Amino acid sequence: INIGLSNRIDIGNFYVYAMINYYGGFNIIIPRLNPSVSRPLVGAGNYWKKPGDEAITDILGTVARSNSANANMAYDNADNYVVPGDYITLGNLTASYSFDHTKFIKKAGFSHFEIKLQASNLWTVGLNKYNYSSATGSFDKSYITPTYTIGIFTNF
Repeated sequence: INIGLSNRIDIGNFYVYAMINYYGGFNIIIPRLNPSVSRPLVGAGNYWKKPGDEAITDILGTVARSNSANANMAYDNADNYVVPGDYITLGNLTASYSFDHTKFIKKAGFSHFEIKLQASNLWTVGLNKYNYSSATGSFDKSYITPTYTIGIFTNF
């Protein structure tokens, strides 16, 4: 499911435009919890604090295997790490001002002169209990690398 909502608000010669997108209807496998990452999930370092905690955990118990990669693969792909992949993004934010009615612009021979500032990929939030988004692919940031643009649009 992909849903987009775009809004434009005009006030005189100025306008603001925003594009919000929702992506959903699919599942993802999130990376396993790891207390050593730069921004671990809350509680990732709270395992096995006292005797008996090992009985109350979401860490998958695996049978001893001769190949540790297979054991890790079973752990990494366990059902408890399959979550809804739905997420929302603020994909585009634009502010624009038109100088069409200024004397200087008309004297310079322009019939249209507009300056736009645009930012893309500003914010993303995962809609699952881990706030994980497949768009960012990370717990470390809530955005895809943003881009910023300034533009001048003219007509003579």
